[in-house]
Amino acid sequence: MPYSDHNFIKAGLKPSPSLQYNNLCRINENLLYVHGKEVCSFAVAGISPTGPVSVKKMEAQHADVIYSVASCIHNDHTYMILATNKGIQIWDENVCHLLHTWAHPSDAVASSSSTSIFARGICTTITSEGTGHICFGSSSGSLYGIPILEDNKFGPTFEIKQHKAPITCLSSSYQSRRGNWAADVGCEVVSCDEDGMAVFWQASVGAGGYRVLHTIASKGVPCVSAAVRNDFAILARLDGAIQIYGIRDGKLRADIGGHSRFLSSMDLHPEKDIVVTSSEDATVNVWTLPIGGNRAENLLSVAWLNAPITGVTFCGPNNNDIAVVAYDTEEIYYYKYQ
Repeated sequence: MPYSDHNFIKAGLKPSPSLQYNNLCRINENLLYVHGKEVCSFAVAGISPTGPVSVKKMEAQHADVIYSVASCIHNDHTYMILATNKGIQIWDENVCHLLHTWAHPSDAVASSSSTSIFARGICTTITSEGTGHICFGSSSGSLYGIPILEDNKFGPTFEIKQHKAPITCLSSSYQSRRGNWAADVGCEVVSCDEDGMAVFWQASVGAGGYRVLHTIASKGVPCVSAAVRNDFAILARLDGAIQIYGIRDGKLRADIGGHSRFLSSMDLHPEKDIVVTSSEDATVNVWTLPIGGNRAENLLSVAWLNAPITGVTFCGPNNNDIAVVAYDTEEIYYYKYQ
């Protein structure tokens, strides 16, 4: 087996991540997570059993709550993107320069006296014409896209309407490959909302813009994370299920009972057809995806006792190692590929 519950490193990590799902991601050779109003970053190479990792902190500008943090790559540029209660912030890869911001429309702010507004869910995608877009969701159910121009410039934001409930997560084939070109990279985007509905899109800047390929009806169980691989959408639902749908036909191809309690995060390997998931049952699982003739197989199942796990991600050499963080637990677990 490529992973073992005995082959891991435990290191100190302060401060601990906030209690929100998918609260860990990789940007270049660093890892990012959210603590309150701060984005915390540390080097993967600094994870050692001999002492705590060195964490750098950056406070979000003009925001009270950070709902999502993501690393987005397009061509030669890497961005750190925050989705907050105020809108979107796009930073450079070193998290030193704020490159672009987007604020909620004034009519949305004016009508939110009794409800909170926020942006949540982030991904990059390629359109059918080859243009790069940064996409994100909102509490209104609207999706938004920002064209990526040259020299760290961005085009005007546009709105995409289909959902009625607040967006929980977004992904694309391009995002799932972490901005690397592969044979399966296309213009497919997946969006999910709090009612459990998922929409599969084809991204375009031409006539009609983003076109709906299929809609998975509301199931009452939200998706907390999504990914795209080889024309399949991988949806991680709150009840612990990992579902695989055909993007072109909308048919359910597989339903894996991944966890016994609320699923809290999922990451798809950028090259291999395997996912790592975590749950409030304090477990971490690694699965091979039943696509391309493969069978679903569990490669790792470990428990971090009394730890509400909030984030998992592939990282390290060839993205084969796995980092795990938990709320109110000032440690990081790092599982080595063998």
